[in-house]
This record gives sequence, structure tokens and C-alpha cells, in this order.
Amino acid sequence: MNKFIKIGKKKIGAGYPCFIIAEASINHNGRVSLAKKMANEAKKAGADCIKFQTFTASEFCADKKQKIELYSNGKKKIWNLYNLYKKHEFSVSQWKEIKKYCDKIGIIFMSTVQDPINFKLLKKIGIKAIKVGSDDFDNISNLKYYAKTKLPMIISRGMSDIKEIKNIIDKIYKINKKLAVLHCVSIYPSSSSELNLKQILSLQKVFPKVIWGYSDHSLGTLAPAIAVTLGSKIIEKHFTLDNKLLGPDHSFSVNPKQLKELVDNIRFTENSLGTEKIFNSKKEIKNKNFMRRRIVAKKDLSSGTKINNLNISFKRSSSGLFINQLNKIKGKTLKVAKKKDASILIRDIKI
Repeated sequence: MNKFIKIGKKKIGAGYPCFIIAEASINHNGRVSLAKKMANEAKKAGADCIKFQTFTASEFCADKKQKIELYSNGKKKIWNLYNLYKKHEFSVSQWKEIKKYCDKIGIIFMSTVQDPINFKLLKKIGIKAIKVGSDDFDNISNLKYYAKTKLPMIISRGMSDIKEIKNIIDKIYKINKKLAVLHCVSIYPSSSSELNLKQILSLQKVFPKVIWGYSDHSLGTLAPAIAVTLGSKIIEKHFTLDNKLLGPDHSFSVNPKQLKELVDNIRFTENSLGTEKIFNSKKEIKNKNFMRRRIVAKKDLSSGTKINNLNISFKRSSSGLFINQLNKIKGKTLKVAKKKDASILIRDIKI
């Protein structure tokens, strides 16, 4: 089993921090300046990576007249798919500029690749890993082509059944063991009842050799943290500078404030999960010494008194025996007198 994959200087897998991807998608609206600003905000929020999408409209869309109904700023809008993608294309020089800026500010640049031509473009500018979306999960020829580069691969599994998942993992893992797969629900946005996050547990059991993560399309920041408790080592979340910007992905994306909240929630979750080993921390042991009740005299007791349930009580005290030590003194005789509420110690008892 491959214990981890490495993207840049980041190790991803069991025992390492969750790798958080701010999915810029096409929320840059075709503007390099906006893409750079998104990278900067993602870095400030604590994301490890910002991911875009690289495509050529003519390679991506066969029907230039195809239309789709999507939401933008809370309202339904009819989009021409070809024109939508054409608007969000970047040239090689523009991608280089964005990648260079990401390197400068210290955030990993990644982009979902849509075909081998655009993959060559991304490889040329120095990508450190390959991301493939759910729409290409069944595109085995492209996946094999990418896998042969031996770059780490992250594939989203939205819209796929268990047979497809097994087929792809078996074939790609043979070529490239640097493989991670993301549980994903390809509904935008997804309701809580559609997420089926427990599938992450099942997927890890059935396919333990790959690293598992979660690509989230729900509203808000809660689901990714839940996914981390279930073992996700990669989280991908759509990100925008402003939910009111024009475009099909802005409305269900998190804004900079929410992205910071998401990152903080994940880091808090990781710290909270701790270890499966059962133990008490030094701080908790210290608290035990003053919070747990101890055995004290219920009333003034004279020397020679036999200890029983009628002449002792249990109260907080700075010293003395705890309740679970009662068997050490019960039925035995005091060799010294004890005032009411005084702690009863082992040395006070006749052996």
C-alpha cells in the first residue's frame, strides 16, 4: 500500500495534515488579475493549493449551440456552453503568469486537465500533480496517458458506480501508484441528504491501496470537516471572491471568509481527533486531583473507630484517598482521631 503521495513539499496520507484545495474552477471569469487575487486569498485562508480548470472550448464542446440552465447570483440563467468555456480560456502565457504568481506567494498551483493537449501545456509550465474531474472518470485512455507521466494523480469519482471505481483504480494504479481518489457528488449544489459521506468509509475498506479524499459541492463549510473525521486526506472546495459575481459556479462556492472558516474547522478537527490510545493527559490528571471526591470523616471520629459507610462521606479535598480506594480502609480501625471533613489517609489506619 502506498502510504502517501507528495505534491510539491506536501505529503498526503495517513499521519499527515489534510491537503486542502481551493477550487477556483472558472470563478476567475476569464481575468488573470482575478485569478491572481483568488490565489492570494486562498493562501491567506490557509489552503495548500489553488486549482483552476484548463481546457480549449473547441476540444471540449462538440455542439457549439448546446445550452444549459444554471444558477447565477440566485437566479436561473441559460448559458451557451461553448461560449461559456471560450470566455474562460487562458493562453499559455497567461497560465504561466498565474503559475508564476502562485509560486511567488507560496501556494501550490494545480489545474483540472481536460485533454492531452492541455495536459502538455500544464506539464510545460511545471505542474506538480494531475487533477481529473468526475466528468472524465471513465475516460480510460486519457487517464492512462496522464498516469504514465508518474506525476501524482487526483481523480474525482462523481457519477461512478462501484464497478467503474474498481475498473479505474485497478488499471491506473498498475501504471501509477501515486493515486488519490475523491468521493464526490456531482450535483451543484448538493443537499446534505445527497452527500452520503459514510461512503468514504466503505471506499477506504474496499480500495485501501489509494488515498481517499472528498470533493464537496454542498453549501457551507461543515461537510468537509465531517469528511475528515471519516478519513479524508484531501478536501476540495469551490471558492470565489464574491458569491454575487456573474457565473455558474459562484453561488455555491465559499467566499474568502468561509474558506478561512473551512480551513480552521479542518485543522481543529484534525487536532481534536487525536489518538485512539486511551489515556489521561497531564492537565486532566492535575484536574482529577481537585475535582474527584475523596474519603473524609462524616463527623468527629475518635481513635479506635471502625470505618463504615455511616461515618464517612465523599467530598472534594486537597488530599486523601479517592472513592475507588475505599476498600483499603473500610472495616478497619482508626489509630488517630479525625475531625469532621478531615481526609482519612492510609497512615491513619491500623494495619
